[in-house]
Parts: sequence; C-alpha cells; structure tokens
Amino acid sequence: MTNRASAHGNRALIGAARLLIWLFLVLSAAPFLPAQLYADRPPTAAASASAEPSDNSAASAATLQDQLRATLRSLSAALTPPAESERDYRRKRFDDLFSSPALWITAIIFLLLVVFWIIYRKELRDLVGNLQTLKIGEYLELARVTVEEMRSFGEDDPEFENPAHQVVGAPLENFFSFLRYPEIKLADSLESPFIAMNWPPLPLLRNLEAALSIQVDRLKASPHFREDHPPNDFNEARKRLFRALVSLGNYYGFVKRDGTERIDLESAQYFLRRAIALRPEAGEKVQLTVGYAQFCLGAINGMLGIELLEQAQQNPQNLAAPALAALRGRGQDLALAGIDLLERASTNGYRVPSQYHVKAYLLYCVGRIEDAAEAWLEAATLARPPSAKMYYNRACALARLARYADSLTALEQAVELVRTRGVGADGFDPRTAARDPLEGAEFEPFRAGDANAVNARSAHNRSFAELIP
Repeated sequence: MTNRASAHGNRALIGAARLLIWLFLVLSAAPFLPAQLYADRPPTAAASASAEPSDNSAASAATLQDQLRATLRSLSAALTPPAESERDYRRKRFDDLFSSPALWITAIIFLLLVVFWIIYRKELRDLVGNLQTLKIGEYLELARVTVEEMRSFGEDDPEFENPAHQVVGAPLENFFSFLRYPEIKLADSLESPFIAMNWPPLPLLRNLEAALSIQVDRLKASPHFREDHPPNDFNEARKRLFRALVSLGNYYGFVKRDGTERIDLESAQYFLRRAIALRPEAGEKVQLTVGYAQFCLGAINGMLGIELLEQAQQNPQNLAAPALAALRGRGQDLALAGIDLLERASTNGYRVPSQYHVKAYLLYCVGRIEDAAEAWLEAATLARPPSAKMYYNRACALARLARYADSLTALEQAVELVRTRGVGADGFDPRTAARDPLEGAEFEPFRAGDANAVNARSAHNRSFAELIP
C-alpha cells in the first residue's frame, strides 16, 4: 500500500510540474505574439462586458512588448562588431604578416647569406676560378697542340711552293703564312689579290677546323676570358687561337680552290668574326689586334666587290640587263661593307698604309672621289718611307675632281720622291704613268690642252708639262 501510494504521489508531482512549465511558457510568450492574432476575432459577451479592463491590459502588454524589443535591439547593437573598412583590413593583414615567426626567420637567414657573400665573395670567386682553371688547363694545352698542327700544315706541300714569290714576295711556307697575306700583298699591289691553290687534304683541314672551334668555345667559357688581366698562359693560348682563326679566314677569303671562280666568303667571314670575338690584347705585333682582323675582313669584302664591279663593267659572260644590274649591286654592297670594316679597323687602332690604300681604292670605285683623295693622302703620310704611288693616286683623284692645282701639287710630291730616292723596287715612276693614256687617264685634260688644266700650277708654281717633260 505504502509503495503504491508513493508511486501515485510521485506521478502527481511530475504532472503538476509539467503543467506549471507549460503555463509559464505560454504566459511568457503571450506578449510577443503578433497583434493580428487578436484583431479580427469578434468579442464574446463576457469580453464585451469587461471591455474597459481588457483595454488597460492590452496597453500594458503593448508597452512591455515595445520595451522588450528596444532592449533586444540595444543588446544586438552592443554585441555586433562595427563594420571593418578596407584600410583597417589591410592594416590588420600587415600586422599579422609582420608578427609571423616564419617571416622573421626567413629574413634573418637571407641577411646572413648576404653578409656571408659580402665577406667571402672574393674567396668564392677564386675557388670557382681555380676549379675552372684546372679544367681549362688541359684545354689550353689542346689549343696549343691544335694550333701547332695547323702551323705545320702545308709544309713541304708543293701547293705552297706554287704561288711563292709571285704572290707575296716571300714563300707561303705553311698554313700560317696566310696570317700576313693581305697585309703584304695589298701593300704591294691591289691587282690580282686572289690566288688559285689546289689543297688535296681538305678532310684533314676540316678536322682541324672542328678541333679549333672546340678550343675557342672552351677558352671563351673560362672565367679568365672576362678578366682584364688574365694569366700569361691564358693570354698566350688566346693569341695562338687568334692567329689560327685569322689564317683560316684569309685562306678562305683569298684562295680560289680547284679552279673555281669564287672564294668562300661565308667561311672567311665566319672565322674572322670568331677571331674578332676573342678580343685579343694589342701586342707588339699588329697581327694580334681586333683591328687587324677587321682589316682582313674588310679587304676580303672590298676586293671581291671590286672584282664583281669589274665583271659587271666588262660583262665577259654577256649577261642580260637584270643579271648585270644584280651583279653590279652585289659588288657595290661588298665594296661599301669593306669600307665600313676598314673604318672600324682604324677605330680599333690598326692604321697602316695598305689599309688606307685599300680604303681609298674602294671609295674611288664607288664614286666617293674626294674621300678617296683624302684616304690616299693618309696612306702617303703613314708610309715609311713616304710612298710616291700614294701621292700619284691622290693626284689622279684630284684631277678627276677638276682640282687641277691640288692635283699638280700631289703629282709634284710623287715626282720629287722618285727624283730623290730613285725608282723603287716595284718599278713605279709617276712621270711614266702620267704620260700613259690608259694608266694616266685622269690627266687627259692636261694632255688635251684644257685651259683650266694648262694654266694650273703646283705649290711650287710648276705646270704639268714641267713636271712631266
């Protein structure tokens, strides 16, 4: 009995508690319910009877509801953070970035590396240079061996004995004889600068060219190549390679192989440009300068251009007008390219009489007569002893410009040099040349009795007839 009564009592208490909770919830939610729930309902009789007290209760509930809503809005505004501007956002991200430990660790490591490089950069460069020098050392020896093979190449070859004294005035003893070929040949005469040679061992030459190119590439890859004062053995290897490249360029630029009518201009340009790229130091020999390589390249272009211009003028193959114009244009372009290269050679310190002689002749051929006259004057004054032939060429150019007095002055200088020293080994006499209708064609106004020419006088008041009796 007692236990059953207790169970019934507990259930009654639980039921009462649930009822109280539901009542509390309903009463609490009543003020917040929308007023529309009550607006359209018709009042009951009891409600009509007690209308006045109900109006007071509704007013009180509405006031409480408004106050509660205002309180909730204030609380929401207080709890909601203010809107963040773009500037504040960036500043916050910036602060976060600089407060990051990873950033400071990276910055410290970078600063340590910079300090380490500043302190030990010389030692590191020397270490790398020494390692590469060890690697380059054997290459320098290979360069020496390659160049020596090319130097001896052609010795005892009958092809080198063929053009000996007729071409240069000294035997072409071996391959390296081509190093000075344009310097000596063009100083003597511009006629027939190209020679014909039949070189049988062409495969051997190609193999040596390949070995030489490899040595050049390795030399340029060395750290010493960019130094102002590299080691002596490195300089010596560079000079050897430079001589070999210039010799190859001159060989292809002045030799017509196997009876062909053309030189190998492309190969000549390739090897001479590679020689220029080596940038050898100016030494005691002019053949070791960039200017000399530019002179050789300019002479090759110029002499080939003159040959083409002469072919266009003579037209031995009876070419049609378009082909003839193309040939003339090609010759003109090569001559102008030669002039430009010779001027570069002068800028780079190579200034010898033969260079200005070639330049003057090219200028004369392309119609720049006044510039040609000045270039021949430069050649005449640089020559040691002074050259009667250069003064004579200047006199011809000035006569063509109708500057007869200046022409007679230059001719007078040429004649006086021959009278003083006698006719040179080349047999040139300006008096004989001026009298020749073909050789001295520019002096035709003097011989034909042109009044301006006949009345002109040299610096020492001498006429053409007095200079050329």
